[in-house]
Amino acid sequence: MRADRLVFAATGGWAFGARAAAGAAGAGRRLHVADRLDPAALAALPTARGRTAAVAVSESGRTLETRALAEALRDRKRLNPVWLRGDGLSLGDGATTALYGAPLSLPFMLAARMAHGEAIREAYEGFAGLADDIGTWAATVALEVTDLHRTGLHLGRHGGREGLRLFALQALRQGLGGKAVSAYPDLVTGQAQAHFDVVIRIPAVPGLPPLTRTMAALYAVSALTACIGILRGLAFAEHRNVEAYKRLVDSTCPQPIPIDAASLGNLLTTRLSEHEGTRALHAVCYERRWPALYARTVSRTCRELGVPAEFHLGSTWNHHSYQAIHGRSAIQVVAIAPRARPDPLTRLQRRIAAATCASLPDQALLLERHPSRLRNRASRPGPGEREAET
Repeated sequence: MRADRLVFAATGGWAFGARAAAGAAGAGRRLHVADRLDPAALAALPTARGRTAAVAVSESGRTLETRALAEALRDRKRLNPVWLRGDGLSLGDGATTALYGAPLSLPFMLAARMAHGEAIREAYEGFAGLADDIGTWAATVALEVTDLHRTGLHLGRHGGREGLRLFALQALRQGLGGKAVSAYPDLVTGQAQAHFDVVIRIPAVPGLPPLTRTMAALYAVSALTACIGILRGLAFAEHRNVEAYKRLVDSTCPQPIPIDAASLGNLLTTRLSEHEGTRALHAVCYERRWPALYARTVSRTCRELGVPAEFHLGSTWNHHSYQAIHGRSAIQVVAIAPRARPDPLTRLQRRIAAATCASLPDQALLLERHPSRLRNRASRPGPGEREAET
């Protein structure tokens, strides 16, 4: 029996590539990406009734969040995910890391096939015809990049933009950041470009189908990251810093400090004033989406202090930016943990938030919403916050 819906459980680049494929399909709901430990999002996924299939993607087969999601799909949705791991991820010989698995990997092609049906054949042929030109472009641009701190990335009008944005963040920050000979790369996607000396624009060929454009953009980001990494002698396929928080997930970590939105502004002001060299603040919410009052407080405080703020969701943030900021006190982090609940997914999410902050002792504050403020209306996601959407 052929499935007509697919639940795609994964984290990081595997999930971001699948999200890009789903986004390029427009309003279709044949592909459902499960990549966050959010009980409400999981509850909204289709069940085993009808022709619904599920896959779980992890190169090692041991990724903490992916294993938890696979177990939850079995227990709550009666779906038994097929595991794609190891050699089963690559279209050719050798392993394919999540950083560079789209669009040339079995998981991406499976996701694209489910989202786009037979249109994938034409899309792939169109992309293949552009691959050499994309490689030439990436090599040429990499030679022009002299300062990662002053270089911005603009994605333009490509399909699957939110998945593409996350994929680009991971490829660039995890591939180029946190290395021995490289500082934190200040490469952003689709945000304000005014303070950059150089803005790299991912090329777009007009008239191509949405999936072809998306595949070309994913490949361009990967090729550019690889070319910059090779020229600078960086181990761009490695991301060892992430082990720092993973080692602490099962350890006893500090508990989050309850705080209301009004007090958050004073706390941030004190924290950032104590770290005068702060170049940016990463605001990471491990709940489903950023609470409106808290997000506005962070934005206002950072604006008054002249510190750029980025809004992200955890543990998605752990997969695209943690590698680059680990050990760099000029990048401060404020994390909002979910309130304690008996759900195993929420408990694991709290453990990850706590382990993350424990691994960043001079960089991170671990907070949670004060009980008296839990009725605070959640915000609609704005720029840099759209990881809240499932």
